[in-house]
Amino acid sequence: MKILRLGNSLTLVLLLVSLLLGIGVSYQLNRLINLEQQGSFKTANPLPAESVELDLQQDVFIPPTRSALNEILERPLFTEDRTPPEVPDAAAESGQAAKSVDLRLQLEGIVITPEKRMVLVRDLGSNEFLKLPEGITHQGWLIDGIKPGRAVFKRGDQSHELIFELVKKPKQKQKRTAFQKKFIRKRGITTKQKK
Repeated sequence: MKILRLGNSLTLVLLLVSLLLGIGVSYQLNRLINLEQQGSFKTANPLPAESVELDLQQDVFIPPTRSALNEILERPLFTEDRTPPEVPDAAAESGQAAKSVDLRLQLEGIVITPEKRMVLVRDLGSNEFLKLPEGITHQGWLIDGIKPGRAVFKRGDQSHELIFELVKKPKQKQKRTAFQKKFIRKRGITTKQKK
């Protein structure tokens, strides 16, 4: 059985530090208990109850009514003369919008079976994927014909042909790592034969 030795200096230092901390804590507790018993444990500057007045009533913010703001709402802030812009005629605007709508579709795929023909398109405006069978109208455009690799859309005398294009990425030559280069040099391997 080993006897506890205090030969290790770190053990001795830790023992002394914990002993000093214990003495300090017990001294502070004794002092606090004595102050409470004597009644001298009070705040430095107590306020009498009559001098403390709480202002519980606050001003409540009442926003102005909408009718009071009509003049501000009618005049735009960011024009030089602060006059409202002219309102365009709704009938003329809808007529121009119908004429100027382009076919904003991208052909994603074509399905041709003996029973039906269908195009798979993506609406570029809303990024929505659509399955449209032949003969249906979409945004005023009639799907007139579906052929392998292309689809024909017609509206009145206008005709638009969507062509299915495969995007091919060019093959990139793989770069060799430093380890591969070192291995090739060390072995004396040649990758290209000279003629």
